[in-house]
This record gives sequence, C-alpha cells and structure tokens, in this order.
Amino acid sequence: MEQLVSILNLLANGVALIGGAIMMVGVVVCFFRLACVELAALRKVDVEHDRLTLRHHLGYSILLGLEFLIVADVLRTIIHPGWE
Repeated sequence: MEQLVSILNLLANGVALIGGAIMMVGVVVCFFRLACVELAALRKVDVEHDRLTLRHHLGYSILLGLEFLIVADVLRTIIHPGWE
C-alpha cells in the first residue's frame, strides 16, 4: 500500500509539473507573439484581430495548465484525504 501511495504522489507531482510547464510555455510564446503584434501596430497595421487571437491562445494555455493542476490536486486528495 505504501508503494502505491508513493507512486500516486510521484504521479501527482509529475502532472502538476506538466500543468505548470504548459502555462509557462504559453505565457512565453504569447509574450513573443505580443511583441510581434505590437511592432506591427507601430507600423500602422490593423492588429485588433491579432490581439484578440493572442488573448484566446493565452487563455487556452492557462486553462489547460489549470486543468492539469486540478488533476494533481485530485490525486493528492485521494492520497491524503482530510478536511483542510
């Protein structure tokens, strides 16, 4: 039983790490895309649609990462149930 708990704990940590990595990669990619979009805006190009698309991509990566973090929390709750 103790081996199963350690495996589930390791799995929960791995899933949480993946969730954090997804969010960080999404933020970094969106930051560079934002820089490109704003440079285009300085050249008087219409970038309203690009900004909206960028916001959607950032929101998608944040939500996907949070879903992984929720799975990790569920696994941890299975391992150590409590009222806290």
